[in-house]
Amino acid sequence: MSKLNTLLRPDYYDYFPLLTHEEVKARLHDLPVHLATFLEPQNLEISSKITGRDERRSFLNTPLENQRRMLGEVLASVGVSPAAAGAVCAVRRERFAPPGADDAAYFNVSIPIADGSCLSAPGLVALMLDQIPQGCIDHVLEVGLGSGYHAACIAEYLGRSAVIFGYEAQGEIGQLGRGNLLGEGYSVTLLDSLSETDTTGQYDLVYATFANRSSRPLRQFVREGGTLQVPRAISEREYLTENEDSWLRTEFSTFDDYVTGNWRNFLCIETVRLIEGADRLLARLYDVTFVPDRLSS
Repeated sequence: MSKLNTLLRPDYYDYFPLLTHEEVKARLHDLPVHLATFLEPQNLEISSKITGRDERRSFLNTPLENQRRMLGEVLASVGVSPAAAGAVCAVRRERFAPPGADDAAYFNVSIPIADGSCLSAPGLVALMLDQIPQGCIDHVLEVGLGSGYHAACIAEYLGRSAVIFGYEAQGEIGQLGRGNLLGEGYSVTLLDSLSETDTTGQYDLVYATFANRSSRPLRQFVREGGTLQVPRAISEREYLTENEDSWLRTEFSTFDDYVTGNWRNFLCIETVRLIEGADRLLARLYDVTFVPDRLSS
């Protein structure tokens, strides 16, 4: 499969690979289009050349409830848990997309909003949900509320039982996300600041939806025994585990090139539980891309 040649695992493209023409053709022999292509736009474009039909348009002509069902089948086919797949597919993603972009709601692709913000691809959101333990989560903080789409998926994943707080550095986008969530029946409290003293150490789950140099700035908001999920830059030690001919070390010839360059193109989503002041690793997912640091934008 034509995914990036890297050693750090697990890798996002292990789940949702970008396929060659021959790979798509072989998969179409045994699978319907949505499963053969993972609903990835690049794979769908190749499938159209093979079938002679506009497969993207065919998918868009399907009723939205059927699009959600097919997305759920794709998520299940790559090993996403029923809980995470069900949560993602319970959210009407088109209601969180900007006007004119809602027709892309159930492709596995991010959707830009404004000023660098976007709705993450549903496949990525599902994989992030799968890293989070479901039990004993009452208070949640999302840093980077954006459109509200990810928060809606979290609410569904936790059975709508958790109290969700959101922070968004760009106030207008934060209000947009809050409005989207309330319009779809989800409850959220929009925070004006992360410096409020009553936010320290009170959340069972804190997660970020933007690129971070490290997870340290957000640890203070997580209670003892709580969970923290952050898309972070890889460490020098991780960088050095790569072969010299890997994509990562070809793209960034030194670690300094990585940290001073476009490091947001290759991140690690790390999920940890805070136990007695230390991080207990729960899961990692490599080779993901997120928007820039939004804490102080």
